[in-house]
Amino acid sequence: MVALRIGANGLVAAPRRSETGELVVGQARGRLGRRSLFLPLEALWEALAEMAIPTGPGADARPAGAPEMALDLSGIDAPTVAELDRELVQARVRGFSGRIWLVGQDAQLLVELGSSSGRRGSIGTLHITDPRSSNKGAEAHAAWLRQVGIDGVLAPEEHTSAGLVALMHRFRRLLVADGADFRRTVRRALGHGVDGVVRTDAEALHDGWQDLSEGR
Repeated sequence: MVALRIGANGLVAAPRRSETGELVVGQARGRLGRRSLFLPLEALWEALAEMAIPTGPGADARPAGAPEMALDLSGIDAPTVAELDRELVQARVRGFSGRIWLVGQDAQLLVELGSSSGRRGSIGTLHITDPRSSNKGAEAHAAWLRQVGIDGVLAPEEHTSAGLVALMHRFRRLLVADGADFRRTVRRALGHGVDGVVRTDAEALHDGWQDLSEGR
């Protein structure tokens, strides 16, 4: 919630499979000898259903309402379309109304999850890759993304550029920057015109955006 209050319009979670096979989210306590605490993914949906992007005096241009949620699927051992489908249904059953982004390296999984006509508009897909390193070449890769219905890519911040953004946009695909570790790299990525920046440090995101908006 702190991230939403200082400028983020969504959150990212990296589900993993528990010893019992359940998809869970959580964070280690960070102290030697302490067990990590993880919650079922459905508990996350319940918590998110009660959150909203702050509005009122001083609010920025972000649309009011439910935050967006991105699920990084790359840490799940052998995910199946059926189990992820169930989680998407549970998100709505538990009251979460925001857009859900599915992010991962398995392009075929993303295609299958995003292909349902009933979910179009409420589900987005991002392929974790650097389009420049594709065997197809960046332009062919962007064209392929459009052909198979994947909305865009999540690429390392240092590999983004205004030219790559323009190329992706020509094919109506998104380019989201990952790993902008510092205020200046957030500012640089936003200056390229990327469609989003993923960062664990919410304050760096806020400060980088503020710098850009103030022309620094």
